[in-house]
Amino acid sequence: SVFFLFFFFFFYKHPPPPSLPPPPPPFFFLYKPPPPPPPPPPPPPRGGRDFSRPAVILEG
Repeated sequence: SVFFLFFFFFFYKHPPPPSLPPPPPPFFFLYKPPPPPPPPPPPPPRGGRDFSRPAVILEG
């Protein structure tokens, strides 16, 4: 176990060169992939009107 701890700390203190793919996380860590970026908001319709908000109707 001492050798494993030494190897673990040595491996994480000295990461591999960037040319190699990143090492997978240890099995005792719960790996969660990064969340996907939120989708961009839809562009406003042509004519400059924003139909996402209710229109104000002026009477009189």
